[in-house]
Amino acid sequence: MLSPIRLAIFTLLVAGFIHSPGYAQPPSKLGVEPYQKGLSLTKQKSHTDYAQALPLFRNASEKGNFNAAYAIHVMYLHGYGVKKNPATSNLWLLKSAKLGSAQAQHYMGNRYQHGIGWKVDHVKSADWFLKAARNGQSHAQLDIAQSYYLGRGVSKDLSKAIYWAEKSSLQNQSFAHYSLGRWLPEQDSSFATAVAAKKSFMSAAKLFKKEASNGNKESAFQLAFMHDKGYGLTEDNSKAYQGYIKLASQGHLWSQYYLAILYIEGKGVEKDQLEAQRWLRAASQGGLKSATRLLARF
Repeated sequence: MLSPIRLAIFTLLVAGFIHSPGYAQPPSKLGVEPYQKGLSLTKQKSHTDYAQALPLFRNASEKGNFNAAYAIHVMYLHGYGVKKNPATSNLWLLKSAKLGSAQAQHYMGNRYQHGIGWKVDHVKSADWFLKAARNGQSHAQLDIAQSYYLGRGVSKDLSKAIYWAEKSSLQNQSFAHYSLGRWLPEQDSSFATAVAAKKSFMSAAKLFKKEASNGNKESAFQLAFMHDKGYGLTEDNSKAYQGYIKLASQGHLWSQYYLAILYIEGKGVEKDQLEAQRWLRAASQGGLKSATRLLARF
């Protein structure tokens, strides 16, 4: 018998209903009957029922159902009704992506980008991000925007970066709004663009604040960073310090790094070279190369 929590996680995963606007996609209309039969079996909570669902999911995926292929990916990834097998899980993730799952396509992009299950390949990563982005996946839209901005796997193209960031921002992706605030002034220096960038920063700050209140450390860091640099907010090093020190104490590496800089420069806090070195040492030990380089200068 599987725990109710594991059952709930599985049901959410295979149905494609991840609680994020980035994963909103209508279910596959192909092979619906065997897929639904398999899904109903998983509600029985037992290892045997999951195993019996497997051939139904296979049948559905052969008929083109990307949700079913994704379900099999999850089963092999976590060992639901089958023995855990990361390699087999990866193959089913790839099949789901090829059948059109925006979620699977986005994951494929991430896996090629970070070398998870496949060798790092930024060209293939960008290709999968673009497929998922065209399917409306907002996280992928932001990822392909960043790929175009950095020239990672594709040729650098600021216009395309902004295009996809705008698409992502329409689905309230906080980092998309933030990216637009940074990138729009690079496109031109007009007053209208400056106003648009300011608006994007303000939208980002609002979303970061909401996400941070729900425990999102990266959003909390970005909010502190915006106060630190004055991006869309009044520059306030005291607020930046408060944000950095809280996160730094929790082991957030970039917060440790920027906290050290505040101590070095005496912004938002009194200058303290020893404290700066202490936080740089912590970030360096955590693997942050920027901290290691700065620490070597003391």
